Amino acid sequence: MKKSLLIFFLMLFGLCFSQVEKDLYGKWMGVDQGEKGFVTFYPDGFISFNFGSDNIDGKNFIIPEGDFKGKVGQIKYKVDFSKKPFKITLIIYFKNGDELISGEFNKGLIEFTKKDEILFYMDTEQKNPEKIDPLSPDTMLFKKESDL
Repeated sequence: MKKSLLIFFLMLFGLCFSQVEKDLYGKWMGVDQGEKGFVTFYPDGFISFNFGSDNIDGKNFIIPEGDFKGKVGQIKYKVDFSKKPFKITLIIYFKNGDELISGEFNKGLIEFTKKDEILFYMDTEQKNPEKIDPLSPDTMLFKKESDL
């Protein structure tokens, strides 16, 4: 009886504190250098960023510079939930004539600190760390504003 009760509570505890993809869906608010910003994770894999005057709509993104400047693209995210912290990859898609071009353009890590709070690290220097440094300038704390 004691073993059964212990197993039951361990399973219940695991379910209460495990995160799944749907927990990430929604609009998240964070502060970067004193400025409030938002990141939104959509169930269909799109992602949007809004920081000050920078508004990046993942469903309709205008490439601002480089060889493909002015092309309309899309930004999607892919998260590996198999290991903590979760690895996130941002992927851009756009058409160049009839050819669909896609490529990974940034990676990072996500860690739930509470049910509605995440640390989000963008690996801008391509270090590929296994852990999030909460003091890194590339790490932000986000709190969930709303579900989708």
